[in-house]
Amino acid sequence: PGSVWEAVAEVKGTVLYVHPRLKAGEFIPAETVLIKIDSSEYQLAISRSAANIAKTQADLRELAIAEDNAKKMIAVEKQSLILAKGSIERKRKLLKHNAAAKDDVDQAEISFIQHQQNLLKLENDLALIPSKKESLQAVLEVYRSDLEQAQINLSKTVIRAPYDCRPGDVNIKAGQFIKAGQLLFQAHGTDVTEIDVQ
Repeated sequence: PGSVWEAVAEVKGTVLYVHPRLKAGEFIPAETVLIKIDSSEYQLAISRSAANIAKTQADLRELAIAEDNAKKMIAVEKQSLILAKGSIERKRKLLKHNAAAKDDVDQAEISFIQHQQNLLKLENDLALIPSKKESLQAVLEVYRSDLEQAQINLSKTVIRAPYDCRPGDVNIKAGQFIKAGQLLFQAHGTDVTEIDVQ
């Protein structure tokens, strides 16, 4: 034959279907489905990758909402800080004129410090959001790659004749487990035959 095709399994799995005419010497038209390998493992990998992508996208949306909320809370906390500072100043003036207790001033200062701490925490939380976003984007790319690989593997569970051919020896049966890289059979092209001429 002018061309010989070696059918090699690119994925592992149990053979579910073997074409009834996949026998030595039979004629097989191009694109005929010759072997189907159990695809449940690869379909499961696709489902798992799709679920991981959906979860990561939800995490990214949640992070965007958290960023927006943190910005709003910072604005509120800054306003509260201004009010707390004003309260301290008023109570100190009243204390000078003996119109307020020292405890009132201390309480106002404690409130001011708490607002400062809250503001600092919110600003730190906001500063961490870009790195969290980058991390989630990287995870999302990994899951997208996993999905693409699973789809490629799924497509390899069906083996078709690449052109019109006649199979050589076939040693494969339905129910048999095959490994990736295993030679399944050879098929000889029918379009050209090479003849040695002396």
